[in-house]
Amino acid sequence: IFGAGQVQAAKEITEDLENIRSAWIWAANQQMIEDIGIAVDTLAMYFQIKGKYLEAFNLLEEVRDKTDFETREEMEVLAAITAECGWIEIRFGRFQKAEEFFEQSQHIYEGLG
Repeated sequence: IFGAGQVQAAKEITEDLENIRSAWIWAANQQMIEDIGIAVDTLAMYFQIKGKYLEAFNLLEEVRDKTDFETREEMEVLAAITAECGWIEIRFGRFQKAEEFFEQSQHIYEGLG
């Protein structure tokens, strides 16, 4: 979704979006944070390309709410998700909220050393 095959990748994701959405929520419920971490950038970029900011934000927030982030690797995933929430808030024109998400993300990264 990040390179020359972006259009084709977005098409394939669109065709399977309901399954992807279900898998994302299931992964959050099962605490499969490593898998979420692998998918977060691609999923966020897809929703950005499609202009589906609210859906992206809701899915990211659901993971933030349902998942226990404990290990260093899990905290890195939380920081990435939090930063993505900030980018989406910019799309909504909510710059103060975006800044809060970016500060949270930065704080998490700083805590990791």
